[in-house]
Amino acid sequence: MRKIITLSILLFCFSISFAQTSTNTTVTWLNPTKDTAKNMYAAFTVGCYINGKIYAGGFQGKDVYEGKSGTTGGDTGVVAISYDKGKTWEEQFILDQKSSVEGANNNVLVDIQFTDSLTGYVLGQNITIMERPAVNVETTTNNLFKTTDGGKTWKLVNNFFQREPFRSFYFKNNTEGYLLDNINYTNDGGITWQSEDSTSVFEQILFTDSNNGYLLGNKIYRTTDAGTSWQQKTMPIPANDWDAEANTLFFVNNNTGFFIDDTAIYKTNNGATSWKMMYSSSKISFQNVAFQDSLNGFAIAIDQNGNSTSIILETSDGGNNWTNISYGIQTSLTFIMYTDSNFYVVGGYGGTLLGITKGNNASATTAVVTPVSNAANTVTIYPNPGRGIFNVRVAENIEGTMSIYNTFGQELKTVAINGQESAFDLSNNPSGVYYVTISSATVKNTHKIIVE
Repeated sequence: MRKIITLSILLFCFSISFAQTSTNTTVTWLNPTKDTAKNMYAAFTVGCYINGKIYAGGFQGKDVYEGKSGTTGGDTGVVAISYDKGKTWEEQFILDQKSSVEGANNNVLVDIQFTDSLTGYVLGQNITIMERPAVNVETTTNNLFKTTDGGKTWKLVNNFFQREPFRSFYFKNNTEGYLLDNINYTNDGGITWQSEDSTSVFEQILFTDSNNGYLLGNKIYRTTDAGTSWQQKTMPIPANDWDAEANTLFFVNNNTGFFIDDTAIYKTNNGATSWKMMYSSSKISFQNVAFQDSLNGFAIAIDQNGNSTSIILETSDGGNNWTNISYGIQTSLTFIMYTDSNFYVVGGYGGTLLGITKGNNASATTAVVTPVSNAANTVTIYPNPGRGIFNVRVAENIEGTMSIYNTFGQELKTVAINGQESAFDLSNNPSGVYYVTISSATVKNTHKIIVE
């Protein structure tokens, strides 16, 4: 399940800098909105890819969308579409459905899927908060929208008024699909639904082919007959530890999959019969993973050290080893998906969309984690803050490069390093925060500097 945090007001000032690892993986900034102000009140929290088209869904401050000042008008659902790997985007706004009761309306998109190049669905939540003397009452209208023209227009198919929001959906084809929290089934494109299980609560449903699929709640179930029957499988964590906001599944094929816990990544090679912990850290909170095959993939996480940054981890050996390829992403990342040709898309708050181009499958993933020389990683940049001229001192002689990035991840200049001493000049650049990445065979360091 893609993690969703529902907020009516979002204002993030974020700084990003990127560096390449020894696998030649690169991270680029994708900006789908034409107005920077819109980014500050937007979030991209779900996505999908089909036949060369990237779809990113989420929400945007309605006041900003309507050209007003302020942030009290709730949120408007938005779907951004790219046909060229994020270079250009079209945005389609899915306006909130007005409720007949009082309260603030927020139309937040929580899931998106296309079944072919033209047919797609999005699930939106219209949250209404009614103020009462004793306690505020929150109700949710779950709106299912459908497109038959590739996302250019969207039509409301069904809305479900209830106290609790639906969590996700999955369509096996243009007409046949499932909607959770309980298992609800449709065979007419979402017009009518029948409950197949009204007692259990599930967070996520996915299919790896037409017959094999998985259900995730406080237990894991698998089907091998297209959903006719479900068999309980093994959970990698105790059922009492299950957290709908912290746990998610991702399967590469019918049997190989990953389970994300808040602080750990587990892997199965036998269809959830057994699991092995692949990575664990109390210092980060995992959000999601995406793999292009059984070996190559990425995980996104939130740093829990109090600095509110996100990190992106890369693996090229099926999760045995992970490398941090990101530096200083000061906004919450929520989803990651694989498209094609080694290209991934990452979305998050503050209108964030990033593109990752995975490099070769070099076995040097641990080279970034364990440098050849600890002394070589001692880098000093001074004065900092400075007025434009910065000096760099490295503990030993190196041959490499020094790249300077602004807060949007744009590379401003690259300077060669040959020896222990170097310098660069930012006196013609505006005051603010910049990032310096120093790379060589023995050094991989990123530092924040301030130009006064």
